[in-house]
Amino acid sequence: MHIFFVNYADFRGPSGIHIFHLAHALNTLGVPSTILVPKRPESAAVFGQVNVMIASYAEAESLARQQKPCIIHAWTPRESTRWMTARLSHLHGIPYVVHLEDNEDAILSSYFDVSIPLRTWRRLRLSLNPKERPLPHPKRYKEFISNASGATVLIEELKDFVPTHVPTTVIWPACEDYISNMPLEPNLSLREQLGIPRHHLVLTYPGNVHQNNLQDVEDLYQAVRLCRKRNLCVSLIRIGRNYVPLNRDFSDDEGTCFVELGEIPPKDIPRFVQAADILVQPGRNTPFNHYRFPSKLPMFLASGRPVILGYTSVAKQLSHGRNAIILAENTPEEIAEAIEMLAESPEERIRLGNAGRKFAREQFSWKRSVQNLLVFYERILA
Repeated sequence: MHIFFVNYADFRGPSGIHIFHLAHALNTLGVPSTILVPKRPESAAVFGQVNVMIASYAEAESLARQQKPCIIHAWTPRESTRWMTARLSHLHGIPYVVHLEDNEDAILSSYFDVSIPLRTWRRLRLSLNPKERPLPHPKRYKEFISNASGATVLIEELKDFVPTHVPTTVIWPACEDYISNMPLEPNLSLREQLGIPRHHLVLTYPGNVHQNNLQDVEDLYQAVRLCRKRNLCVSLIRIGRNYVPLNRDFSDDEGTCFVELGEIPPKDIPRFVQAADILVQPGRNTPFNHYRFPSKLPMFLASGRPVILGYTSVAKQLSHGRNAIILAENTPEEIAEAIEMLAESPEERIRLGNAGRKFAREQFSWKRSVQNLLVFYERILA
């Protein structure tokens, strides 16, 4: 069995991270795979050692003739992925599976929620250059899912977007095993290098800002500001790119309560997670977040730090006060109150962190994910 993964972007985003680790785990089980990306296959170097085949879309057809894959796994129904997958499937007679990780309708709605002239231009650009845009086509993406031999979803709720005649299975993200053995003590020397005072309570948030999570990230920034107004010394280490600008100006607080690191290699992110005392996943119960499983959550829970999140997606599998702090609305005020409560009780931070780590060890495993995936592939091929 040889698997072709087709991603809509390179390896700098969560999808690339998820695919890379699945392919790596498949390789350890003796199942070869090839990952296709539109451009920049060399971006896989952010993971360090690479032991799977990486190629660009331009090389896809010749590789398909040489390697004869048994199945194509299209990573989300974005138009670039749909175009490449449909072409390979048609030319070489290869069945395909579609992976869903977001509410694509919410993404489209957000993309077109602009002024009328800009909306008109965006619709025209999407129709003229569909495969160049990492966005779903309003009509074609649904047909693409309906014609698939199977579908994988990141979370149970995403089955709402898969027709009943398409076989479907849930594939959770995971994290590397060493994160489950990360020291519980925060990395004070790294904090010092970042200029964070030793007595500060530290949060770490790795994540890019885009239109759909803009409000979520702003809520986190505002929660930190509220903590500071309550004379609670809190610093936030922020990792990631801003694909859209924040609506509020937080620049006056940079260097004091916000440490902006920008984009860093994925393999370096755990070091900065280890610098944290508390980890927060912002996000209110919106149509986008209802169908979302943030890929950072397995790492957050496995790290042994207490995790604060809203009652959406995977939070429904957790238990408030037992292995996480789950907030009803996840507003800045609620987040600030939860941080303040944990700041006053180091013992509670340790208890919650250990319980979250236990949940992660039991539920999040790349090996378990690919074993389930192989069973599903065999079912599709049969």
